Amino acid sequence: MEMVTVYADNGKTVNVTHYCAMGNQPQMALKKAADNRWDFEMVGTKGISNKNESHMHAITLTLNGNNLKQEWTNTRTGKKTKPLRLNLRKSCSVSLLAKPLKS
Repeated sequence: MEMVTVYADNGKTVNVTHYCAMGNQPQMALKKAADNRWDFEMVGTKGISNKNESHMHAITLTLNGNNLKQEWTNTRTGKKTKPLRLNLRKSCSVSLLAKPLKS
């Protein structure tokens, strides 16, 4: 099973739904945005069965040029665990140019 995280602008703020391999869908809201950093955190228990269920509770995104740092905070039995840090780097540019099809 794969995981997917979806970001959506609801008109007032940005929301995140994390479709997790653990079988839950924790929903987070933007708590703070400054320069190149965005902090999202769960509000309540939307997307999980109860507050003690293991789930991704927060994510911080930091964008620096071609580098994107993700810091995920998991919660187990109601307590935050050590953050999982992912560093992603754009390694090349792809330019897609529309070309007419030959008939």
